[in-house]
Amino acid sequence: MRGRTSNEADGVQRRKGLAFRRAGAHNGMGRAPRPYEDILMSDLPLMYGDLADWWPVLSSPEDYAEEASIFASVLEAHARRPIRTLLELGSGGGNNASHLKARYAMTLVDISPGMLAVSSALNPECEHIRGDMRTVRLGRRFDAVFVHDAVMYMACTDDLAAVMRAAFEHCEVGAPALFVPDFTSETFAPYTDHGGHDRAGRGLRFLQWTHEASPGGRTYDTDFVYLLRGGGGGGLDTLRYSTTGEELRDSTTGEELRDSTTGEELRNSTTGEELRDSTTGEELRNSTAGEVRVLHETHTFGLFPREEWLQLLRGVGFEACAVPYDHSEFHEGSRDMFVGVRP
Repeated sequence: MRGRTSNEADGVQRRKGLAFRRAGAHNGMGRAPRPYEDILMSDLPLMYGDLADWWPVLSSPEDYAEEASIFASVLEAHARRPIRTLLELGSGGGNNASHLKARYAMTLVDISPGMLAVSSALNPECEHIRGDMRTVRLGRRFDAVFVHDAVMYMACTDDLAAVMRAAFEHCEVGAPALFVPDFTSETFAPYTDHGGHDRAGRGLRFLQWTHEASPGGRTYDTDFVYLLRGGGGGGLDTLRYSTTGEELRDSTTGEELRDSTTGEELRNSTTGEELRDSTTGEELRNSTAGEVRVLHETHTFGLFPREEWLQLLRGVGFEACAVPYDHSEFHEGSRDMFVGVRP
């Protein structure tokens, strides 16, 4: 996501291009990964589940041109073989791939069916595969592997090492693997961000509030608030609690409270009475095209020191180094990328 940050992060402009199943609190990060076939859309954060088809409105492909060029240059600089095939783990909505596919034959792996659908529409010439970036094994190797900021959802050392191992297993000899975390422990700072777009009759704006790291500095939380106007899609006719993301249900029957026809009153499934706001007495309604819906969720991200990144990469078999991430939106020397080459 692109937007202007507060001075908490030195006024640097930010974009959080999230991709994988991204909220550690929702998918057992730090425990043995669940088989991806068992992970439902309802298990995913709103951003990658119910809101997946809003992704192009939230984070536009055009915003990724500069960074995609940087990533390609770093891969080429460290490759010991020509790069013709590129595997991206945690590819999300395919925004980076929309630029990189001009250079490489790309295979894109993500755990969210909704995000894969968005990417497939944007990048029909790319191969799309559903899988967990920690455990996927495609049975073939590539000239390069790319892992963008989806790696931030690895909230423990075991998960981070598992992604590195998956990347190593898919690298040809001499192939580079590029990892692009948002932060290391040394570069992290709390910040806020905002942004969004209007497209095809729909509009979305977001507020992103990243908090201080947890005690011990191994994870940090980010609150996302989404304001949506226009067509729904993606199951958004189901009302959800803003904190837990769970559906609102009738206290008697347990049934989800739904608007059977857009704009009609929501009714108690037992009595048929309209549901009303306890303060104003007004009827509760689903949003119509001109109204704004507000949704909230919290994501948890991992935070690791630079030297631990390098040790883990070497531990799975890579020859590893850190590379400055010199992007026009970042202060010079404020971000690191990590490259591993399979010897």
